[in-house]
Amino acid sequence: MHPSLATQLGRLRKRHVRPLRRARILHLLESHPCGRVLDAPAGSLWLARALASRGFAVDAIDLSPHEDHGVALPGAIHALRGDLDEGLAQFADRTFDYVVSVEGLEHLERPALAVREFGRVLKPCGLLLVTTPNVVSLRSRIKFLLFGYYDGFRRRALFRHLATSPGEETPHVMPLHPQFLYYWLARAGFVGIRAHDIRVRRWERFLLLPLALVVAGVRCFAHREPDEPHYEAYLRLLSSRAVLFSPTLVVTARKSDPAERWSAGRAEPLP
Repeated sequence: MHPSLATQLGRLRKRHVRPLRRARILHLLESHPCGRVLDAPAGSLWLARALASRGFAVDAIDLSPHEDHGVALPGAIHALRGDLDEGLAQFADRTFDYVVSVEGLEHLERPALAVREFGRVLKPCGLLLVTTPNVVSLRSRIKFLLFGYYDGFRRRALFRHLATSPGEETPHVMPLHPQFLYYWLARAGFVGIRAHDIRVRRWERFLLLPLALVVAGVRCFAHREPDEPHYEAYLRLLSSRAVLFSPTLVVTARKSDPAERWSAGRAEPLP
């Protein structure tokens, strides 16, 4: 059976976005000193290899076999199997300087648990980088209005998985709304929660600009309370260019230090 036109267009868009997303991830990490990284899930090990070549020590964990399984890995990479839905019990508290989760949380049934575990295994002031399909981009909002599903969460792939063997990779089963991702990150002790832009297709941005102006205008009338700094920080995140236009939600956050008093989006030294 030939794939539908929508499926073919989706594949073309994925091939276009993937190299831009990878370049953005490496750019964000290269500005930091080398350290120990948890790549979860590791997938094809592209990120683990890239970071190892730049001097990082990488623990790469994944549920399914890697695409290059059996190929010798650099000494800086420790590859192992594990289920993020079951946590990260194989790692002690405060083990890693960085945790990176690329296109993984949307495959999990318990993404909130994974976020808490990321916070547990990170050292104080450690960096977390998470990417996931952006379900609140303007493009995704239009798709949901017209077709009833989010961008990046095709229905055929989901229901086709029910007829396949249990060993097959789990499709996208959990749309991660930034509202809940922000909440989970803040509850896990993260501060400095930021979204980063992936610039694709200028013509698409131009066409969506009128809708972006409407969304920005609605935000101006959003209810605010002076004692709700997290709510204000989230509204800024939601109306940012990175969230409105990027096909992928790229979020970074820093694990707060116990010696800091933290509030929405920032950390302050204790007096």
